[in-house]
Amino acid sequence: MISFMTRSFSSWSTATGRPLLKKDLANKLAGSYKIYQIDKYGLYELEKMKSAIPKELIVLSINEKSYSAEEFIKFRESGKGRQIMSDFDQFRTEKIIEYHKEHLENNNTEFALTLKEYAEGILLFDLLENNIWKKAESDSVGLLNYYQENIKNYYWKKSTHVVIANCNEKEKAEQVRDLLLAGKNVEQIKASVNDGATIHVLFKEAVLELPSNKLPLNFEEQIGVSKVYTEDEKHFTVVHVLELKPPKPKTLQENKGQVMNDYQNHLEQVWVKSLHQEIIRSHLMKKKSNELEKLILQPK
Repeated sequence: MISFMTRSFSSWSTATGRPLLKKDLANKLAGSYKIYQIDKYGLYELEKMKSAIPKELIVLSINEKSYSAEEFIKFRESGKGRQIMSDFDQFRTEKIIEYHKEHLENNNTEFALTLKEYAEGILLFDLLENNIWKKAESDSVGLLNYYQENIKNYYWKKSTHVVIANCNEKEKAEQVRDLLLAGKNVEQIKASVNDGATIHVLFKEAVLELPSNKLPLNFEEQIGVSKVYTEDEKHFTVVHVLELKPPKPKTLQENKGQVMNDYQNHLEQVWVKSLHQEIIRSHLMKKKSNELEKLILQPK
């Protein structure tokens, strides 16, 4: 086998710009690796050999990875065909940087740990997606069964349908209350209470779960028109309670997002439990196998 190998980190390139930066980077990286390369006399011999170059001839090695003369010749053919020493210098630069990229996780402990966490995260994501998320989305029967079995968790609270009147004067609030008791509608009341562009009452209609911070403090839950609630000297409230609704279950369609999320969590717990049981089962089988092996091999 022909060998023109020598340990060397010299370079012959006079390139500028990005190639020079790459070369500088490669030279810095080279100190981290065990590198052997063909010397300049070996390169001159390669130039003479032309097509007779042995395929097994190694011209560069970086740690455990080797590059043959054949690879170098192909690299030269794809380039500008400069002097062989300049071409080899570029070949060496490219391969050191390429090797560094391929072994980043081995060169930097922190990066290696991050990469490991990332890879494990991707694996976990795939497992969760296939065993839980996709199943929850596609298993409509399972979702419905889960909803029906856990319907106690999906209830509307007691609620009320109200019209709330907010006034800036107590006298106006009393007037609004009297008009509500008289059966006047919102538009009629606003026309009677407001003075042109001066607004004395604002109305809001809503269905609110009870208790609600949108209702006055100590609000009395009963059908009809309430008393005037005084919040402060500039805020007075009258509530017309149209309906009081008892607690009732939400339909699956009304609460599908929450049910889906809970179903996914349920599937995840079942999956983790099955994995745990499988680990225990595997451990017990291994233990029994070891005990059996000891009995078989135990001298009589």
